[in-house]
Amino acid sequence: YSDFVCPFCGRFAQDTWPTLDAKYVQSGKVQVAFRHFPLEAIHKSALNAAEAAECAGQQGQFWRMHDLLFANQQQLASSDLARYAGQIHLKRQAFDSCLSATTATAKVRADAATGSALGVTGTPTFFIGAVQQDGKVKVLGRLSGARPVGDFEAAVDKAIGLSAAPR
Repeated sequence: YSDFVCPFCGRFAQDTWPTLDAKYVQSGKVQVAFRHFPLEAIHKSALNAAEAAECAGQQGQFWRMHDLLFANQQQLASSDLARYAGQIHLKRQAFDSCLSATTATAKVRADAATGSALGVTGTPTFFIGAVQQDGKVKVLGRLSGARPVGDFEAAVDKAIGLSAAPR
């Protein structure tokens, strides 16, 4: 669960995520599900940024927008979001229509509600789990806040049954 304005989420996205993505996701060892948890009371741009990411996702560009939003956390006004849409070559009419509709907002709010039900109170919060035969995810661990990459590697390695390499 993440907020595009949260500085700790930004640190994770820029410093930790690339290592985890290369080691686990791109190698096919794990899947990642990004969930929105905009802290609107303290981050007034968080909801709009999350909606922009969802609208980019409708065009298959969620992760590219994700990266731009985290790289530019201090520039998340509507005009900035429109500029980022252009940078990643989104179909602007579809992007603008998506932002005007309630679908992206509903998805973001649903993510936040699920997070709250799971006890998420701040960002970033990570659940490490395994997909069961019935398709449900069994949570095996939880990490919150700014954590070193080694904490994630240990949790993921444990979840997928690998022994953590000695350091």
